[in-house]
Amino acid sequence: MRYQQKGHENEFPTNYFYCKQCAIKEVFALTPSETIMEIMNSAPHYWKVLIDTTQITTVLELQDLLKFHKDNLMKDPNAHQYDLKHRIKALESRPNQQSTRMARTFEAETNFVN
Repeated sequence: MRYQQKGHENEFPTNYFYCKQCAIKEVFALTPSETIMEIMNSAPHYWKVLIDTTQITTVLELQDLLKFHKDNLMKDPNAHQYDLKHRIKALESRPNQQSTRMARTFEAETNFVN
């Protein structure tokens, strides 16, 4: 189970927390520290910049921090880069239409001069 995994792309950080915590309780008998680490291990890497797990001692503290940082946790700082890379790949995979447009423009300019 990961944050905003396929089928849950619009998941809030707190929803991820509740679902992950329930799944952990069903399968494992972990300490609060282990539960915190298990929840954060499946969270996006950029969450660790906002949430310092070394200062958290209870699962409720993690829950409070997720609520407090909700807006920032939902904004992947790398999303712009992913989008840009996707757009570049899409442009690169398209047939080269610019050269045909330039040829037609040059042809029209030549016909106009004559």
